[in-house]
Amino acid sequence: MRRVESLDHLRGLMAVSVMLYHYRMWLLHEQSGLLGKLGIYAVATFYVLSGASLGMVYLERLGTPREIAAFWIRRLFRIVPLFWLVTAATLLVRGSRHDPLLNFSLLFSVFDPAGAIATGAWSIGNELVFYALLPLIALAPRAALAISVVPAAAYAGYLISADASLAAQWPVYVQPLNNLFLFVGGVVIASAPRVRHPLLIGLPAAVVFCLYPMTSQVQLATGTGRLVMSAATLAVVLAVYQARPALGGWAAQGLGFLGQSCYSIYLLHPIAFGMTQRLHASGWQAFAASTAITLGLSWISYRRIERPMMELGAMLSQRLGRGAPVGRSGTP
Repeated sequence: MRRVESLDHLRGLMAVSVMLYHYRMWLLHEQSGLLGKLGIYAVATFYVLSGASLGMVYLERLGTPREIAAFWIRRLFRIVPLFWLVTAATLLVRGSRHDPLLNFSLLFSVFDPAGAIATGAWSIGNELVFYALLPLIALAPRAALAISVVPAAAYAGYLISADASLAAQWPVYVQPLNNLFLFVGGVVIASAPRVRHPLLIGLPAAVVFCLYPMTSQVQLATGTGRLVMSAATLAVVLAVYQARPALGGWAAQGLGFLGQSCYSIYLLHPIAFGMTQRLHASGWQAFAASTAITLGLSWISYRRIERPMMELGAMLSQRLGRGAPVGRSGTP
């Protein structure tokens, strides 16, 4: 199965958007506009992309305990090394009130989803829960989607209040059951019938995403805002997955780098920002320096840490079951 580079490109753009959102918020204390939306829905897009990538590769490969074990080995070798490194670095630099044991054991994903030590790592905890459920989801993806929509509707309609800030309700928002439908939606996209003109779905969805009015982030996490923005996100990923727009030249190289480095960009950009703050940089200097440091660290991280660990995980998994070959499909 060929690698779907367009998914890599979108994933890289979403990682950069999270970085830009955080830098803007930390430097200017602003959460409005398109970046304010992406502060929530870039991560939602990660979930859909993850479901689509894994669904494309593993829907027919999780039928036995050995295949499930092989899948988990690959996932853990992909996620855990950098997660542990960034968690340890965060503890050394600024400490944390959250439980290190839950973080290093990965059990925070179940017992305390809001208790991630590293900035943004709550979403990694959600992903780990989704990986655990994938063998069940793969049995009947469309039924799983219908089931997963029920708790999501409960969160959007009742459990998260539109009258309080999202920050005040963060431990509720980051619960895996609130976001599971996005991952399952991605799995369904991987097996969806071919749409004749997918861009006719994706382009209007992207316009809706950009133009949908935003009064606050909690408005986008509840009620109609949650419905519209989630549907637009799913439609964009469906279009990118099926249309697979081809790029060349510098655009393909640049987006390819961002796609490969997306995980390290996502986890390392807060550390890069902390480094610039220690140098007393501010304003545009801090923004430019943090961005440059993030991209440099991410390039090193992917080549020296992530890729070798992925190759080791692939080798071990192939001894257990028919895991997917190295480098397939843009799987995160």
